[in-house]
Amino acid sequence: MIISSTHLALTSVIKLGYGLFTHNEGVKIYMLQRQFLKKVCGVSLLFFILALSPGKTWAGKRIWIQPNNPANYVGIEDVKESEVGDSILNHPYNFDPKKLTDMLLSLRYNKKMLLRKGVSDRQLFFDADLVENKFVPKIVDAFNEAGPNQAVVFSIVQKDPYFIIRNDRLNVIRAYVAQDGLHLDFVKSDAKLFGDYQEHMRGQSLRENAVSLGVTLEPQSGQTLSFTNPNEIILDLNYNWAKLVDQKADEEMARKAEEERAKKFGKRRSADSAPAPVAVPSPAATSKNPMPARRSTPEEGATAVKSARSTEERLNELKLLKEKGLVSPQEYEAKKKEILKDL
Repeated sequence: MIISSTHLALTSVIKLGYGLFTHNEGVKIYMLQRQFLKKVCGVSLLFFILALSPGKTWAGKRIWIQPNNPANYVGIEDVKESEVGDSILNHPYNFDPKKLTDMLLSLRYNKKMLLRKGVSDRQLFFDADLVENKFVPKIVDAFNEAGPNQAVVFSIVQKDPYFIIRNDRLNVIRAYVAQDGLHLDFVKSDAKLFGDYQEHMRGQSLRENAVSLGVTLEPQSGQTLSFTNPNEIILDLNYNWAKLVDQKADEEMARKAEEERAKKFGKRRSADSAPAPVAVPSPAATSKNPMPARRSTPEEGATAVKSARSTEERLNELKLLKEKGLVSPQEYEAKKKEILKDL
């Protein structure tokens, strides 16, 4: 009887201890699960807020984005009435790719901006191959797809070849076609990029925080500045843009050639200013009957002048300018044809 009572008491104590143990373990597991769920919910909520937050993140439809550089993209976005004023958007619009390329390549900075640090050329889009082959086809697609209340937005990064150090520049442009022409509103103009801006996540803030240098455009023939927006320029859709681009290319080539000649002339002047070596008289000069120097005939002089600027030398000079990066491939081909016409 005593043994049975003791056995019963021990059994009760063991069950009670086991119950307390399992209860404590259950509480620990419950607390761990609760902490894990809190972390998961917190991260999910953060991503949800970032996805819905306005302002910083660009909202719109992407037509194209460069895989290895998300700073280069073309898209469509809705526009507010305050952004376009009284303009009536003529969208969708079908652009001729060659004409649109010439319109973009015709844009020039203000002459005063050449004095600013970081601005090396008046031509805004100096990378003609990037504009013509990568961006223009996508911009044409975007205009064909844009609705009456939408604008085309494109962001383009150019790597300035005139600088040894990295000098990447960003232009973000909102474009739309209205009754008075193609409007180009520069949201960012010649903004200098720093750091690893091509990285998808961290690079986004670097691209958004890139500050424009404040450069302004100088209207060319067929272009006018907006009266209401100093960062907007309007291009006439009926203007002969191909002729203007060729004219500007010739002017730019002549300017660069003149700079090269000035540099060479400066070197010659410095060489001429050096003390001349002392001439040692030759035996012929000290003889009683020196041989008179032969004078060139007028015909020989004219031939020498003509040969000094022969077609071959002009082509070689043009090729040298191209190799130094002072003229673009388009400028090189245009001037080459002009020289060959003189044959």
